[in-house]
Amino acid sequence: MNKKLSECSHTCFMCQNITQDWWQMIDLKRFLIKVKKGQKFIEEGNEMSGVYFIQDGFVKVHKHWGEREMIVRFGKKGDIVGHRGISTANLLSPISATAMIDSVLCFVELDFLKPC
Repeated sequence: MNKKLSECSHTCFMCQNITQDWWQMIDLKRFLIKVKKGQKFIEEGNEMSGVYFIQDGFVKVHKHWGEREMIVRFGKKGDIVGHRGISTANLLSPISATAMIDSVLCFVELDFLKPC
């Protein structure tokens, strides 16, 4: 389903807002995955184990609204997806996310993102 890639472009929100000293640690903890057009990589109501940073591509963030789908926003290269609504009290995703074109995502587990 998802293919792990080896090189990070360091162009996402996270890498642009930390010092380069942290990049090596992040490279050890992150997973780059390739998703195909139409592939859902976050499912509303499922437990979240991390967040995604868009390395390349375009994604739709959406959720159920009654019997309809409501588009919450679109994400492009550099954006973060799956971070809103996540807390220690609730790890269930309030949204779904689907690749609109073939995309490369950087996945970082929540355990790595927790403050010490």
